[in-house]
Amino acid sequence: MNFKIFLPPQFFPSLLTLFILFTSSCSKSKNDNIQVSDGTTIKISVNGLADGGFFEELSASSRLSSSRKVKETNEEITISAGDVEALVYQIDKNLNSGKDEKLANKSEFKSEAKFLKSAISPLNNMVKYRLLIYDQNNNLVHNKVASVGTDPVLGVNKGWTYKWYSYSTNQTSGVPDINANGIVSKTGLSNKDVLYASGTISTVAGNNHLDILFKRKTSRIQTRINVRGMFGLINDGTSVSLVQSNSQGNPVVTMGDLNVYSGNFSNISSVNSSVSGADMQLDNATEGSSVKIANFYTLNISNFLPGSIAVNLAPLKIKLDDNRERTFNSLQFSLPKALEPQIGSTHMATLRLVESPILVKGVYWARTNLIYDAGKLDKYRLKSMPGGSDASRKDQDFWNWMAETPTSPSSNFDACSKLYPEGTWKMPTISDWQNMGQPDGKEERMGLFVGADYGFFWDKQASYPNNAAYDDNRLYISFGGYRTTSGNVSGSPAGILLGAAASGQCDYWSSSNHNTNQAKAVYSSMSKLFWIFSWGDISYPNRNKSEGRNVRCIRAKNNPIS
Repeated sequence: MNFKIFLPPQFFPSLLTLFILFTSSCSKSKNDNIQVSDGTTIKISVNGLADGGFFEELSASSRLSSSRKVKETNEEITISAGDVEALVYQIDKNLNSGKDEKLANKSEFKSEAKFLKSAISPLNNMVKYRLLIYDQNNNLVHNKVASVGTDPVLGVNKGWTYKWYSYSTNQTSGVPDINANGIVSKTGLSNKDVLYASGTISTVAGNNHLDILFKRKTSRIQTRINVRGMFGLINDGTSVSLVQSNSQGNPVVTMGDLNVYSGNFSNISSVNSSVSGADMQLDNATEGSSVKIANFYTLNISNFLPGSIAVNLAPLKIKLDDNRERTFNSLQFSLPKALEPQIGSTHMATLRLVESPILVKGVYWARTNLIYDAGKLDKYRLKSMPGGSDASRKDQDFWNWMAETPTSPSSNFDACSKLYPEGTWKMPTISDWQNMGQPDGKEERMGLFVGADYGFFWDKQASYPNNAAYDDNRLYISFGGYRTTSGNVSGSPAGILLGAAASGQCDYWSSSNHNTNQAKAVYSSMSKLFWIFSWGDISYPNRNKSEGRNVRCIRAKNNPIS
């Protein structure tokens, strides 16, 4: 038997109201466990992060081999193991007096050092945080994930006193939840910037306001990797970590389970601290990703002895100007200064990496030619490959003698000295060239087709190490020709008949003057007919200063110690 229930029309509005109330209550977030309804609210906003007011700049030294040596200057330390050098400097804890303050004000270091006072720093908009609100009966009434800048409004009862707890990992992604005991697992906090705040609020009828001021619950160690001196960008495949560089036994990066009620950690242990190039922080003061920062967050407040912590790049991947990738499989730089992490403090190690030279008969030569790119932040650069120049790059690769730019009038300007870091390189004198003597070999480098590269090479000093990241571990000087005073390129190798015939010139400048119109140059020539080569000896003629020639730089200072 079927039954039908008929309701009079006057009951429909009441039923509709009940249905709306029912569905509304069911759609409430599962994080808001107990509902309140007397019209009293709390508006939530984030006031920022209370910085600890302690910022310490650390220096670094290379640990590429156990026989490394360290050379110190007044302001910088140059460390080398013949592979990759790091130029580093150190600022003590006291930022307000003496030598360190003067050093910090120098223009060379202003972009390298950040100084944090004890202050409130704003958090980025859309950083996620979790807010837990408990009523005076210890019931969890709100478990809310919110974003900085959105200022959510939550319902409460008037005249009540509420306890609240808030935490964040300072990221725009989600925030891990608590378990039944109010614990956040270390799994979701490992190498994260854990921020925390707590307090109470007593409500009055109407609108109430809660300002959250977070504090950092870890010690932050920042490693600032600068590859401007390697003339490339840090690729995402780079990996940076902090490791022990001796047998001291303390793990560098640790994390534990966070008790949100007390703000304390338990079950503290070592965690994976590797930071990929993709996760590193861009330095907005520089071009692209040539300078990036890896952040490490630790609960370890042990005293780390000098040399016991190292920055490990395994690998370091750099995108070159010609879009190729150069990979250094493993570089490790130890920090010679003792480190005493403090909760809420920040420590920074800045590593300015410098292009590795080649040591030939006592002189450290650049591996490639000097070029000029007006479209880049660092306009003076070393070419990505050791090969020669051609007509398409005549105003980037060929330099008038001692000119400020390749095509500007010749003067007494050393363009090599402008390579980053400024003052590290210089133009060679004619004596530097002559001391090398005739080359150890000659070769055709790039096949039998048009555009093949021809050049001389000198072997490196036997004690100087090989570096697999580079194209050549010899000093290679190519036959690129030169730019005439009329702006044409002459003597650039040209092959015909599939390379069966070719000819070209090797033309480089020295920094040595001859007279008003001429300066000392380096010259040779070659020709090829089928399988027969004719290579001329290197000579050192006087040439017109207004002609453009290649420039190969040598180290002015910070020479690697082999």
